[in-house]
Amino acid sequence: MVLRANNPSRQGSSRDVTIGRLRAVYAKPPGDGPFAGVIVVHDALGLGQDMRGMVDQFTRAGYAAVAPDLYSDGARPLCVARTLVDTVRSSGGQTADRIGAVRSWLADQPEVDEHRLGVIGYCMGGGFALAAAVRLDFSVAAVNYGVVPAETSQLAGVCPVVASYGDRDRMFAPNAARLQTHLQRLGVSHDIKVYPNVGHGFLSPTPPPRWTAPASPLLHVGYDEPAARDAWQRIFSFFHERLAREANKGS
Repeated sequence: MVLRANNPSRQGSSRDVTIGRLRAVYAKPPGDGPFAGVIVVHDALGLGQDMRGMVDQFTRAGYAAVAPDLYSDGARPLCVARTLVDTVRSSGGQTADRIGAVRSWLADQPEVDEHRLGVIGYCMGGGFALAAAVRLDFSVAAVNYGVVPAETSQLAGVCPVVASYGDRDRMFAPNAARLQTHLQRLGVSHDIKVYPNVGHGFLSPTPPPRWTAPASPLLHVGYDEPAARDAWQRIFSFFHERLAREANKGS
């Protein structure tokens, strides 16, 4: 079994799908696969254009990718409130269960190799991606400026992790050192980087909504192209290497 190579010149097709009661966007590269699969977990702003762009990034790199809308399982205000409550639970609560259902759906797609699955999240979604990487069977996880549990034991069983933070992000950047400590203690392969002079949300090209302005002194939200380019290179390198190992196991 061969891991599909990065081929950014080819664009796969994307479509809206329904997974249980969740709406989602799914995309795959051209061809029949088998492709490694990735779940993209959105930030607190929801499944907007930025997150759809993250799906496209993975598709161009040769992955089948699905991004669920965690706010679509019922009335949106209630979904938002319920999901935000789950952010303070190290287990990910019911939101991690929903990600588990998305994982099962992705693994069942005929063009996807069920043994080569990863998960990536941003901000709120980064914390959920980490929780899902503990509770569910993933080969690799990416955490971008996400919250990390306080206790090392809460990450026991986690898969290899690549993580990125900006040092101007006073609210989330301290999680990088915590994650580094936990993974070192657990003996889990990892690549964690804190980017200097970079704030929160540096992977998202779309300017943040105006209502986020009060948090600006803490977060310094803003896209940073050099940091984003480097982070994507690290993410893909980390994912390719770990998922290639899973491919070789089955060959």
